[in-house]
Amino acid sequence: MSEVDIRMDRPHLEALPTVRLPEGHRLETASEGFEPTWARIINAAFLNDTWTAEKCREQFSSQARFDPEGMFFVVSPEGEAVATAFAWRDTPEERECGRVHWVATLPEQQGKGLGRVVTVAVLHYMKKHGLSRAFLETQSYRLPAIRLYLSLGFHPTPKDAEHEGLWDEALAKIREYEAAEK
Repeated sequence: MSEVDIRMDRPHLEALPTVRLPEGHRLETASEGFEPTWARIINAAFLNDTWTAEKCREQFSSQARFDPEGMFFVVSPEGEAVATAFAWRDTPEERECGRVHWVATLPEQQGKGLGRVVTVAVLHYMKKHGLSRAFLETQSYRLPAIRLYLSLGFHPTPKDAEHEGLWDEALAKIREYEAAEK
């Protein structure tokens, strides 16, 4: 599996879908002390243990361009945060294009549309805050995520021949999977 990040762009923030939560779930933004919760979801979703609350503060929440109102959590009926994503500007001066950053859902909660919920919430936040375009990065083997992003109007943006090959492979696998679904 390639850990190379591949980019997808959404050329506009018009005609965004509505945020639709599964029954009993709610959407919250980051509140004071959210970092341990965020790290727990990220580590579980990406099967690693490299993120800590301190690392989250250092790389994101302590930065002037971080807005807690742009970080979203889906909370289950039991009161547990189970999915997350946030809006990010790669530079403090950026006024046009935002990054949909760190979309993650706990493994046992996947398949419920929670990644869609937090991604759509981030896109609405970006539009509300004057951005006109969005992008994200993922890996070519994350086929369910890529299918989600395609369905939300993101398009592959290969930067070179290696990325073009990764996209060709990923899109071919998605077509095979979709054909098998029919």
